[in-house]
Amino acid sequence: MKLGIDIGGTFTDLVLLNEADHKIYFGKTLPPILTLLWESLREFMKLLKKQFSHSRYKNL
Repeated sequence: MKLGIDIGGTFTDLVLLNEADHKIYFGKTLPPILTLLWESLREFMKLLKKQFSHSRYKNL
């Protein structure tokens, strides 16, 4: 098997070549740092929502 990885600005592209059956597989994902940032932002938003749910800022 051979694996090719292209880490771009927004996405990371993956290409896997299975040399045994000559099949090619493609994948696309966010780079790990962006995934980590996105998950952190989601957790932060949950915390803010919980924090402000009992305050006068409910409609933010």
